[in-house]
Amino acid sequence: MHAKRLILALALILALNMGVASASTDPLQSIGTMGTLRTIDVMRVMKQAHGKVVVLTFWASWCAPCRAEVPELKELRETFAENELLILGLNVDNDISEYAKFVTKAGFTYPVRRVDEGVQRLFKVESIPRLLIYNTKGGLVLDHEGMAPASELERVINSLLAEK
Repeated sequence: MHAKRLILALALILALNMGVASASTDPLQSIGTMGTLRTIDVMRVMKQAHGKVVVLTFWASWCAPCRAEVPELKELRETFAENELLILGLNVDNDISEYAKFVTKAGFTYPVRRVDEGVQRLFKVESIPRLLIYNTKGGLVLDHEGMAPASELERVINSLLAEK
């Protein structure tokens, strides 16, 4: 009887430790490019990015302005250090094969992931491209629908980093 309790206690401790480990895991690492981020995953990414400017861009492979925005965002990614800026492309495609083809072709230099409808509802995504910029404390400072000029984005990011 004592052995059963000991085994049960060890199993419980192991399960709790696994839960803690998975809660602290970076969703961008644990959920690959072809995976889908849920609301909790996006919130975890935002929390882990504290101290960085965060750019969330909602896009789809069939959206011409979204596709045109990719080279500008890639250039922006190269302009700033990894510890200053996180750009995260959040894809709203229904067709995973079209998403996969575009991801392969585009050569993203920033992480991109598909998102579920819960994420789209949370961020009130009604049109794309949609770009959100958060300051280093996690406060929303820019909500832009349509393609945003890279020069404007760079100016906003520089001013946010100067406030840091």
